[in-house]
Amino acid sequence: MADEDRDVSQGDHGEHDHIWRDLMTGVHPKLREGRVVFKRLPGTSRCKLCAVPFDGIAAPFLRAFMKKKHARKNPFFCDF
Repeated sequence: MADEDRDVSQGDHGEHDHIWRDLMTGVHPKLREGRVVFKRLPGTSRCKLCAVPFDGIAAPFLRAFMKKKHARKNPFFCDF
């Protein structure tokens, strides 16, 4: 019963903690692959996490088909 009452702040962060850590630090394999592709597209303003361009020739395509645009609450990131 004590295990059921254990708080997350005591060190049990769940089974997906390593995935979130990798995503937020930028070392997740899929995120790294995406950054390589998105960095090759022209644009000056980019997402700090995945490097998707917010302006340039590819931006309208990314907004329309991939739904990649500025996040509402933080313009430095996309709406991932």
